[in-house]
Amino acid sequence: MSGKVELLSATLAKAKAENRAALIAYLPAGFPTVDGAIAAVKEVVAGGADVVEVGLPHSDPVLDGPVIQTADDIALKNGVKIADVLRTVREAHAATGKPVLVLFGIGVLMLPVVGAWFVVTEVRMGNASSRLGTRLEDEGLWPDEEIPRRPSGRPDLQAADEIFNKRKAEVEADPENWRGWYRLSLAYNDARDRPRARRALRKAIELDRQRG
Repeated sequence: MSGKVELLSATLAKAKAENRAALIAYLPAGFPTVDGAIAAVKEVVAGGADVVEVGLPHSDPVLDGPVIQTADDIALKNGVKIADVLRTVREAHAATGKPVLVLFGIGVLMLPVVGAWFVVTEVRMGNASSRLGTRLEDEGLWPDEEIPRRPSGRPDLQAADEIFNKRKAEVEADPENWRGWYRLSLAYNDARDRPRARRALRKAIELDRQRG
């Protein structure tokens, strides 16, 4: 089990032992700027948060209220990237020592219903994703294509489709390489196909584990 997952488990167990709910805060990365978001996470922790979820801004936050939707739009218009999300997590965790995590879907909202095991499972996937993303950056293989965005902040879907086709061809040429699957997951995400993005990410993680 990774250090971050152990830290999350210990934090939730501590709150339970104190007979209280864990205070889990949510902040979108890149709002108002990347550096501003990192500073905000530090302040939230200083204010008493046990765990901080850093959100990946996206163009269709249909489950979020108007405040988060507005923050996401601003972050997207400022050009926030997944690499900025990973940086936010790394730097905020290093500065606070608290669980600062990227979760998927509505895991935190479902915590009272399905229990901490669901969150831990999601965090393990997020932790593996962060680790592989960092490796991809270190190898100089992080995708450098910039998807044009409309004035609303939404991506140009035609441009996203072109990048997706390129990433799909990479996977078909070398299906056992986790890097291709990871890059494909990013393309799916940019094309707003979240289920396939998750499946491609799981495949990347699985291939990396198989290779030890």
